[in-house]
Amino acid sequence: MFGLFPVLLIYVNNITEVSLESLIVPILIIFGITIFSVFLIYKISKNIKKSALTVSFLLLLFFTMGYIQLLLHGNEIFGLRADSITVLIIPYILAFSFGLYAIYRVNDVTKPTQIISVISIAIILSFVPSAIIDSAGLDSNQFFEEIEFRTDIKPDVYFIVLDGYAGTNSLKNNFGFDNSLFLQFLKESGFIIPEKNFSNYGWSNLTMPSILNMNYLHNYPNYSVNDILLLRDLFNNNLVMNAFHNNGYQTFFIDGGAPFRDMYSSENTLCHATDNGLLQNLIDTSMISIISKKFSLVSWDEIRTCAFMELENVHEQSNKPKFVFAHINLPHHPYSYDSNGKLIEYSEIDEELDEKESNKRYIYQLKYTNKKIMELIPKLISSSEHKPIIIISSDHGWAFSHHFEKPLENNRKYLIQRHNNFEAFYLPNNEKSYNEITPVNIFRKIFNDNFNTELELLENTAIFVKKDVVTSSYLYQVDITSIVTP
Repeated sequence: MFGLFPVLLIYVNNITEVSLESLIVPILIIFGITIFSVFLIYKISKNIKKSALTVSFLLLLFFTMGYIQLLLHGNEIFGLRADSITVLIIPYILAFSFGLYAIYRVNDVTKPTQIISVISIAIILSFVPSAIIDSAGLDSNQFFEEIEFRTDIKPDVYFIVLDGYAGTNSLKNNFGFDNSLFLQFLKESGFIIPEKNFSNYGWSNLTMPSILNMNYLHNYPNYSVNDILLLRDLFNNNLVMNAFHNNGYQTFFIDGGAPFRDMYSSENTLCHATDNGLLQNLIDTSMISIISKKFSLVSWDEIRTCAFMELENVHEQSNKPKFVFAHINLPHHPYSYDSNGKLIEYSEIDEELDEKESNKRYIYQLKYTNKKIMELIPKLISSSEHKPIIIISSDHGWAFSHHFEKPLENNRKYLIQRHNNFEAFYLPNNEKSYNEITPVNIFRKIFNDNFNTELELLENTAIFVKKDVVTSSYLYQVDITSIVTP
C-alpha cells in the first residue's frame, strides 16, 4: 500500500497530465522493488512483519523528500536554505536511524502492523472516486457549435505554441534582450507580428482550453477555475480541432511537453510523453532527485526534439489538408540548453536560482527556440501545395517564478510581464489587421479571414488567476485588462 500511495498521489494531483494507463509501468516498478526489498530484509531479520514495516518506513522517507522541500521553500535555518539537501540530510539520517531502532526494539509488531495496514488501505481507497471520474470522462463540450468553411481552397494550417515565450517588450524591458534578428527573419519570411497583443490567462492549462474553444472559460456552464477535469476535457474535445476535422482536414496533435498530454479530438497524436511525465514526477518528489538529474535532462530533450522533427515531417503523412497543433515546452523551464543550444546538466535546480541566473538561462533557451523555428519555417512553407497558414503563439509571457508569491496589488510589473506574450501569423491574405488579436480570438479571426465564417470577435480581456504557492490550487481570479493592455 505504501508503494502504491506515491503513484496515486501524483496521479490525482496531476490529473491533467497523466492517464490511468500511464500508472501501470511505475506501479509495476515500485511493486517489484518493494516486494524484493521485503524478502531481502526478511532473509536478514527472519521476521516478515518487521521487514514489511521497515520497507514501508523507507518508502515513506524515500518519497517525501520532494514534498518536504516544497513545504520549506523560501525559509532559512542558520542562514541556509531550509529546503537544501545540506539542511535536510541530517534530520533524514536521524529519522532513518530512529525508525529502524524503534521497529527492531519492539518485540511484537502485530498491532502496529494492523493499524498501519488499515490506515494505508483507507488512504488508497480515497483515490478511487477520482480514478472513476477520470475514466468516465465528461459527456460533451458545451462550447461546441457547427462551423462550416465556405471556401474551396483549404490550406494546411500549423498552430505552434511556444510555452512561455515572452513578448518583445518584456524581452527588452525585463531581460535586456534584443530579439530583432528573429523578428526580422519572420517579417522577411512574410509573417505579421502584432504589437498590442497580450495573453488572456497567465497559465497554460487555462490559456489552451480558451484558445482551442475560442471562448473565455467563465462563459462555460458551471465553470470553476479549480475544476481540473473540466479543463482537461475542454482541451481534449475542443471546438477548433473538431471544426477542422468536420471540414475535411486530417488533424494532428504534437505533444512537445505541454501541460495537457491527450487530445481525443485529434486523429493523430505524435511524441506522446505521458509516461515520461509521470515517472519524472515520481523522481522529482523522491530521493532519486538528489542522486541525479540526468533522467530529466535527457527526457525533456527527447520530447522537445521529437516535436520539432515531427513538425518538419508531418506533411508526408497525408495528402489531405492538415491541421497541425504542436505545443512545445520551450523556452519554458526546465533549463537544459546552454547559450549555443547544447544540452547541459546544471548543478542547481531551477527553483534554487536567483532572478539574474534564471533570466540568463531563459534567454539561452529562447535563442535555441529561435534557431529551431528559423530552421523549421522554410520547410513548412515549401512543403504545402497551397500557401499554408502558420500561427506561432505563446500561451503566456514569462516572469521569475518567485514573483508568483507577491500580492496582486503590489505586482503590476509582474502582471504586465507575465501577460506580454508572443504572436506571429503567416497568412495567404496578409493584408488583414492582426495588431490587437489576443489568443481567445486567434481562430475566430483565422476562420473569418480564410474560411469565410462570420464569427463574432470577443472583447480582449486579461484574467489573473491567483495560485497557492505550496498546493498550486487556484484561489481567485481578477480582471486585469487595464493593467496589461499595451
